[in-house]
Amino acid sequence: MDGQIEVDFRTSDTDAAVEHLRQSYGRLSIRGPVDYGVSTVGDRRFSIGSVLLGGELSVSGIVDGFTVVTGPDRYHWQVDDERGYLGRDPILFHPHVPLQVHVDRVQVSAVRFDTRELERLARRAFDNPDLHLGFDGPRPISTPRRSVTSRGAAVSYRVAVAFIEENAGLPITVEDVAVAAGVSSMRLGQIFSQHASPAESPRACIRRMRLEAARRQMSKAAPGEMTLGDVAARWGFTQQGLVRHYRRAFGVDPRPDPAGDLEQ
Repeated sequence: MDGQIEVDFRTSDTDAAVEHLRQSYGRLSIRGPVDYGVSTVGDRRFSIGSVLLGGELSVSGIVDGFTVVTGPDRYHWQVDDERGYLGRDPILFHPHVPLQVHVDRVQVSAVRFDTRELERLARRAFDNPDLHLGFDGPRPISTPRRSVTSRGAAVSYRVAVAFIEENAGLPITVEDVAVAAGVSSMRLGQIFSQHASPAESPRACIRRMRLEAARRQMSKAAPGEMTLGDVAARWGFTQQGLVRHYRRAFGVDPRPDPAGDLEQ
């Protein structure tokens, strides 16, 4: 994963809050006194954050990447001529489309996708190098879900696998994969049982891709560069869990050095 980030930041200074918002999300401005806090994890392609906006204020401007925001339903937003309420309607803020959000002390969840990376993922999922990604409006669930499911279970499976591969280093869940594929978690399990070869569940697919990533990382490590515990933590395992699953998958114990199991 490129440029992994983990940020915890809080300030009551409006200028500092605006500067941090712009570094994290785009060309945004704040009007009104602010108690601002953010906790974010991810990388340049994909990040998940919790954002506190304290005080009665307005946020306006343009975001750099596709950003989905959810929160309480008593605060409203506007994107061009469309309006809605946080929580009741998750917001999809588009790059280069002006936005406004009016709040009175609210904490929201924000998921940000780099536009180029999201389009690259869509091109892989739909096997179309000329595909250009777009959404009809600021409501992120209905239109993408209809377009994915209308193309059938095979496309949903490719979307799910591509999403897992791209985000194996993040703490994604089966529910996250289902949302990315535009289906329910139950339907996702059915799709994997129909299309995965050899057969595996979505959870097993996540684990397999993390094990494969851990194996590649260990094969490239210099002697003494990392411990087995480092590798386990990086890919979401306990050390004992990594050894157990790795041995079951590859038939050998994991070794974090270039002379590891890839050469055995």
